[in-house]
Parts: sequence; C-alpha cells; structure tokens
Amino acid sequence: MRRYLKECRRLLAGGLLLILALTGCGVSESSENVLQAAAEARQEAQAKEESTAEPQDTVNIILTHSEQLNSLTNEAAEYLRDRLSEISGGTMQIAVYGNNSLGTLAESIQSFQNGTTQMRIGTINSAVLQIFRFLPTLNGADIDTMEAALEEGTEFRELIDTEVQKDHGRLLGNLPIMYRWVTSEYPIRTPEDAKKIRMRTVGVRIEEDYWRTMGMESESFPVEQVYSALQLGYVNAQENTIPSIISNRIYEQQKYAINLRHRVYMDQIFVNENFYQELTEEQQTWLCEAAEETVDYISGQAETYENQGLQQFKEAGLTVIELTEEERESLLSSVREYTYNSYVESCGKELVDRVMDLVH
Repeated sequence: MRRYLKECRRLLAGGLLLILALTGCGVSESSENVLQAAAEARQEAQAKEESTAEPQDTVNIILTHSEQLNSLTNEAAEYLRDRLSEISGGTMQIAVYGNNSLGTLAESIQSFQNGTTQMRIGTINSAVLQIFRFLPTLNGADIDTMEAALEEGTEFRELIDTEVQKDHGRLLGNLPIMYRWVTSEYPIRTPEDAKKIRMRTVGVRIEEDYWRTMGMESESFPVEQVYSALQLGYVNAQENTIPSIISNRIYEQQKYAINLRHRVYMDQIFVNENFYQELTEEQQTWLCEAAEETVDYISGQAETYENQGLQQFKEAGLTVIELTEEERESLLSSVREYTYNSYVESCGKELVDRVMDLVH
C-alpha cells in the first residue's frame, strides 16, 4: 500500500512538471483544474495512508473488586474505566470484574499480587492498613485525623507506599474513609447486650476474637453470603460500611443499625507494580490522572450514599442507634487491650506503636 501511494505521488508530480513546461511556467485554466485534481488526489492519498497505518497497541487491564454491581465501589470502578479510556484516546481499556466474580477475596488479592490481574479497588494484604483500620478502637482516632494522615507526602503515607510496593503493588488513590456500622437483630448499648449477638466475620482471627472478647459469638461468611446467613439465622449481626450494607441488601434482615465507631474501611485503588513499570511514562501519567479524578468524583458521592443509606434504614423499619461516648467506651474498653496485643503479636510492637503514633 505504501509503495502504491508513493507511486501515485511520483506520477502526480511528473504531471505537474509537464503542465508547467507546456504553459511556459504560466498557469492556464486547464492547468488550474489539474492542480485542483492533484491537490484532491494528494489529500485522498494521505487519508488512505492514515487509514491503513497500524493502530497503537491497546493496553488491556483487568480490575477486580468485592462489591455488588449497584455499589459505590463499582461506580468508582466504572468511572475509572471510562475516564482512562477517554484520557488515553481508547488505547487503555479496563475490564471490571466485581462481586469477587474471579475468585474469593483471598484469591483476588493473590491474583493481583502475582500480576494475573493488573488492578484492584478494595483492600490488599497490608499490616499497616490492618492496624490503621482499627485505630478508632486502639487510640480513638477519628476520620478527619485518619484522612489527613493518608495524604501524599506524610510520613504515614510513605510507610504505606513502602509496604504496598513490597507486595508488588502501587497505591494510586484512597476513596473516602467510612465507619463500619453494626446491624443487628438486637440493640447493642452495653457489654450485657453483646452477649446476645452472633457476629458475622470474614474469617480473620483477630476480627473473630475481637467480637468474642466483647462477649459475642462469631461465625465467618463471605460478603456475598451474609444475606442468606442472616436470613437462615446462622448469625444475627454483621458490620460493614453503609454503602455495602445497602448494596448487599443486608438491612432487610436486621432491626437495628448501631454506629459503634470501632473501626473504619476505605476502598483504595491499586495497580500491580510490575505491570505499572511496563507502561510508558505517558501511559503511567494517564492512569494516575484517571485515578485522581476517580477519587475526586467518589469523594463527592460518598456522603450522599451514606445519608441516603441511613434514610433507607429508617424507611425499612430499622432503629438507628448513635451511641453516647459512655456507651461506646463501655464496649470498646473491653477489647482495646486485646486488639493492641493481637497486632503486636502478629505485626510487631514497633510497627503497631509507630502507626498509633503517626495517626492520632
């Protein structure tokens, strides 16, 4: 094709020279027509050459998360997908797989770490972040303090980035921090109330023992099975963020929503480090820009999701309980020492103390 186009140009150029010679370098009406035809032919040749040029290779990305398709997390994933496609001119495409559709939570994290999947919104294995999420119990840190500690350039953010990169990840952005609310068949205000509760957990020992130390029983189920577990009576309580409780319809099987403010959760946008390093500098810039815009967009949606969720709780007949500081402390004081000692045992005293010192 390129050889053919070059030959067309050569013949057109020769024709023009012949016309100029015959007209004594003057331009007659007939020669003007030929010149116009030549210009049109040149434009057509250029258009054909552009249409036959090899397209830039498309970068295909698999992104996983654990939430339902009607969740705030999935909205973030789809917004990121659409913005990256727009920013990159369609040369970077994300395929979103939500609701742990490519495997369990543990399998999804492992697939991300080994590079089988390139991106994840949610959580990954991180001792620093595990301690961080329990800081409301450990040292009373509130959401404003925790969000400030996550900003780029802080000592705590550098600590996270270093740890995440050891697990072959790169943190591109933090979605809004939210308290995990407890929903239950019974009201919970005192340690005595806790004895009636059989709490759903995700099977992490520290979490299971946290509730048992408070006086509850516990049983582990993945998030997609929580609704059935509540419905069938295997458990009578669970804890999660309001958007997750809504998207999984958990509130339909509960009577009370309790704001214990015992720990937090935030989705985070991760990319596999090895994959990231294979991208061009321009592609890395596009990806970071799309992630930053996603954080800004979701930050504007999170409060609305929470407020609408609380209203939905009330409309469904749930009683919303905002604990007093005295009630909250009566419950958390029984588990604070256990939580600290458990993380010291699993993560080391130096790391636990450092996290608590950096975020308080």
